Amino acid sequence: MSLPKGELPPNRARRKTKVKRVTTLIVAVSVFLSMFSPWLTSTAQAAPGNYLIVLDPGDGGVVGATGPTGLQEKVVNLDIALRVRDRLVGAGYRVIMTRDSDNPVSLAQRVDIANRNNASVFVSIHTNAVSNREVHGTETYFSSRGAPYGFHLANHIQSRVVINTGSQSRGVKDGAFFVLTHTTMPAALQEGEFISNPDKEALLRTDAFRDKIAQGIFEGIVNFLNEYGAATISPTNYTYRAAYNDYQRTPSSLSPGQQVSFPFAVRNLSNFTWSSSPPNQVNLSYHLYDSRGRMVTSLNGLRSPLPRNVAPGEVVEFTATIQAPTSSGNFTIAFDMVHEGVAWFSQKGAGMERRTFSVGGVEPVAPIILAVAPSPSAPTREPSPASSTYRAAYDLEPPNSLLNTYAYCRNAVGHTAGCNTRLRGRERHTRLNGHSGR
Repeated sequence: MSLPKGELPPNRARRKTKVKRVTTLIVAVSVFLSMFSPWLTSTAQAAPGNYLIVLDPGDGGVVGATGPTGLQEKVVNLDIALRVRDRLVGAGYRVIMTRDSDNPVSLAQRVDIANRNNASVFVSIHTNAVSNREVHGTETYFSSRGAPYGFHLANHIQSRVVINTGSQSRGVKDGAFFVLTHTTMPAALQEGEFISNPDKEALLRTDAFRDKIAQGIFEGIVNFLNEYGAATISPTNYTYRAAYNDYQRTPSSLSPGQQVSFPFAVRNLSNFTWSSSPPNQVNLSYHLYDSRGRMVTSLNGLRSPLPRNVAPGEVVEFTATIQAPTSSGNFTIAFDMVHEGVAWFSQKGAGMERRTFSVGGVEPVAPIILAVAPSPSAPTREPSPASSTYRAAYDLEPPNSLLNTYAYCRNAVGHTAGCNTRLRGRERHTRLNGHSGR
């Protein structure tokens, strides 16, 4: 039997109708997601269960900052962190809390929880406070001396918190908080609002505003993992070692801000091949210290890429590029390899190769170095075991340093209240006490 022109047999007509329905469903789902999840980044993503997020509610135990009417920062921090945790777990991510009750946790313990569990990211959650009650806004910190990709994590979180809360953005800032400089994964510290501002304290009392902050942090973490997630899964069986040779070409004097390139060679003493391709390539970089041994955090080391993959035991020659600080003085440059998205080699126990130089015509002065074993002078020579782990005086930063305690501040200022004010201002990275989580 023939069919009218343009009409399909019944079985083919049913198949075509089914295809149309499936196509319509796919389009509808896509439209739904675009309407209700506009914050999601559109990149290929690993399963959420592949990632472990460590959430660090700041403070705990002793009373820290309080608002004008008595709202305690430690209470707000924990409540927001629990809301973030519930969202992450609901989305399939694995989460560990550094504390889930009002108990004190030292900075060293917080860092150890993240490092020991090989976390993908670390996020410390805080509420801000200063003596000026008119100050308001939200800000997020990373550390240029911490693990790679910290800036991107902080930037994603800051963006989403601002959008969700409507708070004034105080930007993404570089701060040498202990929990940001000693964790081996991308890390950020978020300051939701100023509890010291009466209007913001009133907002922070409400579930609605805490939910907005939590949602922003959650979205920021997810967006970061969607974009950079593959770079945050750190191999647990890698050893990080390198031997350096600058052929004595590192300049002894530079002009402020001057950039210079020179031949360099490195031997791969690790147990894995260094990749020269993103996103987890291995690059040469460096850290800068001033004459007092303080890291110059305003200038993160330039990256000098490897020209090819480097197998264990191989030597690679390439061009290194460094840039001098913009201020005059005596400085030490410590060459360090970086496994992008994973860790600096020095964070994994490897030694660094140091050279001193002056900037701005200042006469060079060698820094005081304690207990330094000889470092490898050339990549063709295996370093001694001691040279892999040598440390200079300015590398020694014990978690329980006097500078990290309220006791030190109390002795210096004369009373605890003064410490609360002094330690909670814009330069709070000097606080670093055992109950602050910073």
